[in-house]
Amino acid sequence: MKVGDIKIEALRLMFAELDPLVSASNLTSYENSDTIGEYLAGMTGSINRALADIESRRILPERSVCLADITSVQGRHGKRYDLSAPAINFYDVSRIILESDEGYDGCAPYRMEGKKLVLLFPHDSADVTLLYYPKIPPIATYDNNKELELPNEIAGVIPYFIKGELYRLDEIGDAAEAMSWYEQRIAALSPNSTDIQTHVVPTYSQVTL
Repeated sequence: MKVGDIKIEALRLMFAELDPLVSASNLTSYENSDTIGEYLAGMTGSINRALADIESRRILPERSVCLADITSVQGRHGKRYDLSAPAINFYDVSRIILESDEGYDGCAPYRMEGKKLVLLFPHDSADVTLLYYPKIPPIATYDNNKELELPNEIAGVIPYFIKGELYRLDEIGDAAEAMSWYEQRIAALSPNSTDIQTHVVPTYSQVTL
């Protein structure tokens, strides 16, 4: 979905009789409009705040990368991988997959040190895959024709976030309703618990009988 299409849908939520000729290609010509110009001026910031919120919810489709392709430094107790490369667009780890002749571990142990991932196991002969949540690059003011790298079902809730933010001083009730709808849709898109039990740790205690 294009940024301009999100802005137009937000305007349609706020103004039932929006000019049908408004499109992503001519939005800038409406910036001085007495009716919608002020709202258009605030939409870039609102969209970026929505993107940051969506990013933090970890609901975007996971991406994967082979750690053998990432710059690393061998330490005494593990290997550190630099995840700050723009091509990776890394936000947060989902899990680490380890495959070797010894077997398969779908949730291998790791630590994070800033943007560096530290693997805590011998893995020279293993295939290691990182599943991660991506960052969402912020948009600029005139990115109306830019295609957002979001599933349509996620991009489609952003207009409600925009209305909830920009309408809160003019139509408090409508703004609250729009933000509530946004929260409900985001909650519905959030994955169920993905915790996977991969290890059993024995515990011992001394009991006096």
